[in-house]
Amino acid sequence: MAKASAKPADAWVTGLIPMAFVADVQRSVDFYRLLGMEVRGSVKTGTGDLQWAHVACAQANLMFARATEPVVPSQRRCCSISTRPTW
Repeated sequence: MAKASAKPADAWVTGLIPMAFVADVQRSVDFYRLLGMEVRGSVKTGTGDLQWAHVACAQANLMFARATEPVVPSQRRCCSISTRPTW
């Protein structure tokens, strides 16, 4: 097994965005819009259905992706990592 390399001194994780795998991305987006969140990014299928979406409000962020299998609550998945700029 390869050894983990030391982290660079100028790279720091500054945030994580949880991703939920859902049966209906549009329905999830519509619900979180009721809570004041706005769509920051999205991807649609060729038929126009939402396949992925990023919603946010102030410091809160969520991403949704359409599940290709039944969603099992005990199988949690995550996420996107934000890093501090290195310049």
